[in-house]
Amino acid sequence: MTNLTVNTRIILRNDTKANWESTNPILLKGELGLEIDTGLFKFGNSVDVWDDLDYANESTAVLFPSSPDETDWDYPVGTVSVDVDNDKIFILADNTENDADWKEIVTMEALNDMLSALNDGDMLKSEYAANGAAGKVDYAEKADKLAANREIELTGDVTGEVDTNLSGDVSISTTLATVLAGGAASGLYKVTVNEKGLVTAVTLVQASDIPDMTLSKITDAGTAAYEDIGASAGNVVIVETTGYINESLIPTLHIVEVWEVDAIAEMLILKATKSDMCIVNLTTGTEVYILLGTDPTDIDDWRKLNVPTGAVLTVNGLSGAVTLTTTNIDEGINLYYTEARATANFEANFEESDSTDLADGDTILHTTDILILNGGNATI
Repeated sequence: MTNLTVNTRIILRNDTKANWESTNPILLKGELGLEIDTGLFKFGNSVDVWDDLDYANESTAVLFPSSPDETDWDYPVGTVSVDVDNDKIFILADNTENDADWKEIVTMEALNDMLSALNDGDMLKSEYAANGAAGKVDYAEKADKLAANREIELTGDVTGEVDTNLSGDVSISTTLATVLAGGAASGLYKVTVNEKGLVTAVTLVQASDIPDMTLSKITDAGTAAYEDIGASAGNVVIVETTGYINESLIPTLHIVEVWEVDAIAEMLILKATKSDMCIVNLTTGTEVYILLGTDPTDIDDWRKLNVPTGAVLTVNGLSGAVTLTTTNIDEGINLYYTEARATANFEANFEESDSTDLADGDTILHTTDILILNGGNATI
């Protein structure tokens, strides 16, 4: 027996946490289900639904009766330790053997308690620095408010002032120092700005203020604006005072008509013009004429056209109602179809065909293919 090696890629059964909880399937014994958005996974037991299974890789806290020390190293980095006797929490930052580094996590509740003790005078700053696990915290006594009010004034590009002893929040309303006097009339204005970006002057725009612009800068101009008026190539033609374009600029227009009559005499009374055509349906057959002259009543101004009838005179030496068979035509290099020839040709070509060229070639597994085992998602 020959061993066949097939390249494979395995997709574990996976879905989002929400979809797992919504579907809540029962995994087979040993079957793994992965939450792609949390990185957590569970193993099935063929009994419990998804929600009743525990995560196989979820971190758990380690309980200690006291604070952990460097000898408590045999845990993964990131393990949380709870000192149940002293209500303290630690996290393992380094698990070097017998040199573990546990960092205490100070809660807001503990921090607030220590700050309250400082404010109430129950704890000296030195005591807090020694006992505070979060690090050194500077402490300052409260300062008395100013004994007298002080005038605070803003000058320069803005003005404003306030009288306060700084016993509370201070708000100063400011005003721009430079204010242009007078109202503004309707129109387009230009402004003068200083180096600080403040407007120092406002004046109406004059025609001399607008620089000359090329036509390319005017975005709504039509293509005719780029051309000269005239009758030469590339010029734009204008309408004259009569409301019409000069006739010399308009080419002669002639509409060809096609007439149909039953006799030559009827053709000669038509109001035809040069180049018109006439179909004459005679008892002996159909004739087609074109008017080459200018007088439709003169038969000499008409020219009869030779119209082919399309009749076949002979086929392979046969005339009349001809029916051809392979008996009438030599085989030559184009061989006739036979069952034997078709079968032999199929068998010869089939042996040389690649399986990928077959109608179901995409469903055949080859050694060069990669077989993907897809475990699906939570809904299968």
